[in-house]
Amino acid sequence: MIFPRYRSIPMEQLPPLPVSLKSAGYYYAPKNWSEVNDGKFRSHCGIFWCKSGSAKIWINDTLHHMQADKFIYYYPFDAHFIQTENSHFEYYWLCFDGLMAVEILRSFKLTLSANNSGTPPEDLFRQINTALSDVNLQTLFKGGALVFEVLNEMKRNTLTERTTAESRLVSLFRQIVQEEFCDRSLNLTAIAAKLKCHRTTLTRVVKQQLGIMPSYYLQHIRMQEALELLNNSNFTAAEISDMCGFATPEYFSRKFRQLTGKPPHRYRNHR
Repeated sequence: MIFPRYRSIPMEQLPPLPVSLKSAGYYYAPKNWSEVNDGKFRSHCGIFWCKSGSAKIWINDTLHHMQADKFIYYYPFDAHFIQTENSHFEYYWLCFDGLMAVEILRSFKLTLSANNSGTPPEDLFRQINTALSDVNLQTLFKGGALVFEVLNEMKRNTLTERTTAESRLVSLFRQIVQEEFCDRSLNLTAIAAKLKCHRTTLTRVVKQQLGIMPSYYLQHIRMQEALELLNNSNFTAAEISDMCGFATPEYFSRKFRQLTGKPPHRYRNHR
């Protein structure tokens, strides 16, 4: 692949495009290599997408750890400093500008950090290379479309990563509930603390994936176990309440009545 490539038409001679492909490239940086750009003359948005190796990248003094299959982006006039240490850093880069470049990049709502994204889309970068090698009106529009395709690929992969992470969060939530529901101190706040996430995040993800609020899920598991004990043991309602993690026997009785229409002792007598 022939890289780097740069747009041969000055920006002031471009048609008023929302986004325009400016330049792109591929680079294999060796160990103990560094690059500094103060951003003063960089009036474009840009992307670094790592294929292999690792590097430290500072964007406006914020450190990010880049590894294979991760990308990071920057806005116009952002300074950056890249440094390799004990590894090479093989990466693709892409620059774009245009009347709405910043707004378009923001619209994808990507996290301003080293995002997991999968392998760089080399076929897209080959198409970008071709678009930059022959700049005319047609390839200018094609270049803008390719920028969108790269951004879409970044977004799609981060959504996949997030979905996987959220599925794991829900799996861990269910495991904690199944193993610890008998602990009366177990509630949404305690579970969120165990999972090292905010309770609002936990509520949103569980509701989205299980179709039920996490507090209701915990209550359901406790009530399910209580029904099992009422049907298959001689423990009293108060003992079952304590064994299933309900705050008090009165609270257990009230919730049980709401579910079955009967208090626990009448449910047992009529089973």
